[in-house]
Amino acid sequence: MKNILTKLDLNIINVYEDYKQNIFNNKTSRNIVLTLNKSA
Repeated sequence: MKNILTKLDLNIINVYEDYKQNIFNNKTSRNIVLTLNKSA
């Protein structure tokens, strides 16, 4: 049982990390677009 819980916990952590990474990537993409628009 402990093993199953650990795998589940790891999945949740991975999903959360992906989520944070996606938010970061979205912000970065937006900043790049804004920067390109300013310099154009």
